Amino acid sequence: MGSLAKQCRHLPWPDAVRLLERSLAKAAPNLALHTSVIAACGRGSNWPLAIALLQDARCRQLRPDVPALNAVLTALGRAGRWREAGELLDTATSWYLQPSVVSFGALLDGLARATRWQQALCVLDDDNAQVGRIAFNSTLTACERAFEWSQALHLLHEMQQFGPQPDIISVNAVLAACAVRWQYALHIFASLGSGDLQPSIVTLNSLMNACANGLQWQIAIDLWQGLPSRLRPTEATIGALLASCSAGPGWETSLGLLQQSFLQQARPNVVIWTSTLTTLQREGQWELASSLFWKLYRAGVVPNMLTIDAVMVSLQRSSQWRQALHALGAFRKAALPVGSGALAALRSACEERHQAKPAQALSVLLKSMGARLLGLVANFSTAFLQAKPLPQ
Repeated sequence: MGSLAKQCRHLPWPDAVRLLERSLAKAAPNLALHTSVIAACGRGSNWPLAIALLQDARCRQLRPDVPALNAVLTALGRAGRWREAGELLDTATSWYLQPSVVSFGALLDGLARATRWQQALCVLDDDNAQVGRIAFNSTLTACERAFEWSQALHLLHEMQQFGPQPDIISVNAVLAACAVRWQYALHIFASLGSGDLQPSIVTLNSLMNACANGLQWQIAIDLWQGLPSRLRPTEATIGALLASCSAGPGWETSLGLLQQSFLQQARPNVVIWTSTLTTLQREGQWELASSLFWKLYRAGVVPNMLTIDAVMVSLQRSSQWRQALHALGAFRKAALPVGSGALAALRSACEERHQAKPAQALSVLLKSMGARLLGLVANFSTAFLQAKPLPQ
């Protein structure tokens, strides 16, 4: 039975439930197996079934223990069901169970996801609550999501004075809460240099976002230029830099920094390149998106289909259907991949502007792409069946 419980830890919840049903048909019920299936339901966001399985265990004369309780509480926390989690914690006392740090951490996780920062602070102040750093971090996250920066700062100070000592996750939550108070965010970031905590890319993203909100574009540029080599920028990093510079020296400055960064890399990150183009597309900067694409392409950076689609979408959404058709021709001439989604959107744009000829040509192109795709699927299926006969 123990091996079945271990097996459930790696199964999707429907498979875990079926395994439990087969086990109950052959052997006596087992709390460890129930607990593993409950945990699988939690991972799959099926909190109602997690509660039902706990009740089923009690109906089968199995006495729930703290791990079983925590499995249900974790499922509720992940779903933001803080009321149900609180009620279950109250019920646990009648089962003579002593909730653990994990129990209260799950409750606080649910409160954080529901942005119930006041209730989260009340749980931390409860003398009967067993809490640790994870619980404090969940409360900081609740404050962050409610933009309660003063509460987040106060709680961080309490952790530094009385414990548990904050980790980088704690600091990141406070920095995110200070998105509208860039001075405080900068002070917290500067204090990291006197401790053992190493900033993560999330730390830099939160700080750059605060700088963007505070129109501190020069600080954002300094942060970008001083980005440690061990940290890889994300779409959030790109977005914060672009937002900062758009309010200061302009898009061209930030794009110049990004282009320089791309070209200095031995293997430029196509994902970040695509994220940059996507950000420009959302901001309606189709000319800059197109210019950046061709500059990097001529410099030898190889795009993927998502990169090209980002350029196409930026042109379409800016009503630049002529430029989009011209770009499509250039992409096909260079044998670059163009996705069917971008082509379909371009066809719709042409149809809306009564451009029958290009719309018809795009329809023919989409049909040929669909036929080729079906042919590839058929060939793959035939090769697969020939290589691996179906079991009898």
